[in-house]
Amino acid sequence: MAPASSNTSLPVTTGAVVQLYANHFQSLGAPVEKLLEQQAICPDRLEIPGLVVPLQKAFRFAELACQSLQAEHLALGLGLATSIQDFGSYGRRLQAAPTLGKYLEHATALFNIITTGERLSLSDCGNQIRLNIASPGEVGLGMHQSHLGIIGVTISVCRKVLGPSWSPEEVGFAYQSREKVPAVDLFSDSRIISGLPHSYISIPKRATAVRLNQHTGAADIEDQDTGRLPTTLTGLLETQIEALITAGAKFHVETVADSLMMSKRTLQRAIAYEGLNYFQLLSDVRLRKAMDWLDRSDKSVTEIALALGYTDVSNFSRAFRRHTGISPRAFRQAAS
Repeated sequence: MAPASSNTSLPVTTGAVVQLYANHFQSLGAPVEKLLEQQAICPDRLEIPGLVVPLQKAFRFAELACQSLQAEHLALGLGLATSIQDFGSYGRRLQAAPTLGKYLEHATALFNIITTGERLSLSDCGNQIRLNIASPGEVGLGMHQSHLGIIGVTISVCRKVLGPSWSPEEVGFAYQSREKVPAVDLFSDSRIISGLPHSYISIPKRATAVRLNQHTGAADIEDQDTGRLPTTLTGLLETQIEALITAGAKFHVETVADSLMMSKRTLQRAIAYEGLNYFQLLSDVRLRKAMDWLDRSDKSVTEIALALGYTDVSNFSRAFRRHTGISPRAFRQAAS
């Protein structure tokens, strides 16, 4: 059987998002570290900026947390208690939206900054706007936690505009739960429908023009591609390697394969399908990181060489010159 192409999409989410859910589940009493390890998710790696986790593994972890506490709607409280700022660059860009309407537009357009595979979209439903939430794979309890978190955050933002007691007119869930949503005050006037193809929350169209902050200019997205997660396996591998290098962690092929919950052989076969190998990917990432550090940091050439895994500065300098035609020090002088 031919190996999968490295351009095959692997849905992922950022480790930072998984960490938000892990912290919340732990505060409720779930054995988070044990559950993460059951899914081969190293808790320490969640703290590495830029590292990603396969989405289905994140869903399974959330499902196990719910099962351990015998509850189906754990993440709704997370969404209500989480500030949009907690979502890193994604949250900061949403925070700049001057109106609720712009916030919703940016939330859907930039969702790829924190996850791939899941999708947010807007639809017009008369006097309401629907924020739709769709995820890949079979509907399950773990996926439901992701949808609950998004709905909770959205309710918090809407309440800044519509008042602290506002509840949506209608909420749809893809997951068919066996228990009632516990936060009754949130949905006291809401029509709740379950077992749908996707989840959604309805928002009054009239509210979209109300200002969220005091920005006077338009808050259009300057560069929609900045910060987006890669959707190809090759791109994800490069992302993982760079994140591990930046954090000073090991970045051997086994470590990178493990971080994406793949075997070393599967990873190597997928790369080979594109006519590449791990060493070539590693060399490309090392070069980009070296150029970035030489240009933007005060790290010495020796420090950079060791951080990139070279045994000594001579080996690093030869590799750098081979790729660029000049030495690291000459590159730094030219960039300054």
